[in-house]
Amino acid sequence: MAALYGAQALSPEFKRARGTNQKDQRRQEILDCAARLMAQRDYATLSVQLIAQEAGIVKGTLYLYFKTKEELFLSLHLRESLNLLELWALRIASMEDWGLLPKVSAELLAEHSLVMKLLVITNQILEHNITFEKAQEFKWALHRGLLALGGQVEERLGWMKPGQGVGFISHLLFYAMGLWPACDQAPIIKEVYAAEPQLGLAVPDFSSHLEQAASWFLEGMSRG
Repeated sequence: MAALYGAQALSPEFKRARGTNQKDQRRQEILDCAARLMAQRDYATLSVQLIAQEAGIVKGTLYLYFKTKEELFLSLHLRESLNLLELWALRIASMEDWGLLPKVSAELLAEHSLVMKLLVITNQILEHNITFEKAQEFKWALHRGLLALGGQVEERLGWMKPGQGVGFISHLLFYAMGLWPACDQAPIIKEVYAAEPQLGLAVPDFSSHLEQAASWFLEGMSRG
C-alpha cells in the first residue's frame, strides 16, 4: 500500500512542484488554465475543481498556490492588467502624434476582453474573500503601473499637468467598465442579433464608443 501510494504521489498529475522556480511555473500554468476557461465562460460558472482539472492537478494541490477562487482570479487580473499597461505604454511611445491616443487606447482595451471581463467583477467579487496582504499587493502593483503609464501619457502629450495622465487612464477605464457589460452579450443573444441584425441596432460598439469618450476626456483636460 505504501509503495502504491508513493507511486501515485509521484505521477505527473499529482506531483507537486519542489523548488521556487518550479512553484512559480506551476502557479503561472494554473493562471493560464484559468485564463483559457474565463475566455470561454462566465466567472460564476467556473469552479476551483474545474480549473484544477484543466491544470491536471487535484483540487487540494491548487489550494497550495491560491487560497480561494477570488485570490486566483485576482492574481490573474493583476498579471493580465500589468501586461496590458506595459503594452499600452509601448503603443503610446510609438504613436505618430498625440491625436491618436483615443484610438490607440480604445482599440487596445477592445483587444483585451479578458481584462475587461475581470475588471467589471473586481470590486463586487474579486476583492472579497482575500487576505489583507493579497489586497495590498494587488493595489500597490496596479498603482505603480498606472503611475508609470500616466507619466508616459503626460510626457508624450506635453501639455498635461502632473497627475492628469493617471486621471485620463483612470477615467477611460471606469468608462470602459460601465460600457463593457452592454457590449458583451450572451452567446444566445449574439445568435439572435446575427439572425436578425435590426434587433441589435441599439447595441453600442465598444471600441468606437470608448474612442469617442477618450476624445471627450482629452478635450476637457486640454481646456482646463
